[in-house]
Amino acid sequence: MKLGRGTKLTLLFVTTFSCVKIAGGVWMEYEIAGFDNMDGSLLKTDLKSKRYDKTSFGISGTVHIVNDFCDDFEIELVLFHSAKGNNQFVKMPYKVPKDDLCTTVNGIYIKSKCARDVAAASDLPAPVENESLCALYKAGNYTIKQYILGKDVVPKFLQTGLYKAQILVNKKGSDEVSTFTLHVKLY
Repeated sequence: MKLGRGTKLTLLFVTTFSCVKIAGGVWMEYEIAGFDNMDGSLLKTDLKSKRYDKTSFGISGTVHIVNDFCDDFEIELVLFHSAKGNNQFVKMPYKVPKDDLCTTVNGIYIKSKCARDVAAASDLPAPVENESLCALYKAGNYTIKQYILGKDVVPKFLQTGLYKAQILVNKKGSDEVSTFTLHVKLY
C-alpha cells in the first residue's frame, strides 16, 4: 500500500508528538534549585535564589570582581541534564564555546536583555551604546537586589527535568578554573 504525502506528514506529526509526550513534554514552570558559588581568580560570588510568587524566582547577593574584566580570561558555558532529576547528569550538545571573556560579554550577554535587567537590579554597570561592557566591569564589590528571572530566560524547547549550567572562567595559559553552577528544575 502506497501512502500519500498528507498521510506521511500526519504519521510523522503523530509520531513526533508521541515521542515528545513520552519524553516528558515541554516544560511549563521552572524553579531555581540552587547555586554553587564561584570562588576564583576573577570572580567570587555569594548569590541566593528566592521565590517571589507562584511563578517567579529572583536572585540576590554579592559579586566580587577580583580583577578588571579583560581578554586575559576565557569563559565557557556547559549545560547538563538529568531527566529524572536525580543528579545523574548527561552533558548536552548546547553550550557557549570557550572564548575571550570580553568577546562573550560584549556579544551574547549584551545582545540578550539580561545585561540591562541585571544592571537595573544591581549596582553593576549598565551597557552603554558603542562602548565595551568589559571596560566598565572594574574590580570591586557589587550587590544584586531582587533580579527577577522571567520565564523567557529558559528556552521553551528544553525537556522537563533538572538542568545544571556551569560557567567556567580561567586565565589564559592557566590550569586554574573557576566554576559557577546554576541548578534549574523544569516541570
